[in-house]
Amino acid sequence: MTDVDSTDNVSSDYSYNEQNSIESYSVKKNNTLISGADYTYKSNGLLEEVNLEGFVEPKFEYVYDGLNRITRSNHYLCSSPLQVRYSYLAGNNSSTTGLISSIQYFDMGSDYMPELSYT
Repeated sequence: MTDVDSTDNVSSDYSYNEQNSIESYSVKKNNTLISGADYTYKSNGLLEEVNLEGFVEPKFEYVYDGLNRITRSNHYLCSSPLQVRYSYLAGNNSSTTGLISSIQYFDMGSDYMPELSYT
């Protein structure tokens, strides 16, 4: 799918897979790439990786648990990659819910960054 704004000479291209999930996009002005990304999915349809245009090591990675909830994401956008870890509230009978109880940010180049917690 392509969208063109003739007043700014900006075009946007999007492509989707058979599951209607985005596979890639690009935005160009005067035929010069401004931004773009490619998306990779696991066999079950969950987002696995996003590769961005215009960065040295442009990547986001996503890790899920057995209930298909995100447990970790790695962000490689700068010299010190960031890891985000997700925890979930406990439910009945030793199970967990889909409600996030905490999000922790770790600078993968050092030991720790602030934790955000929800109660």
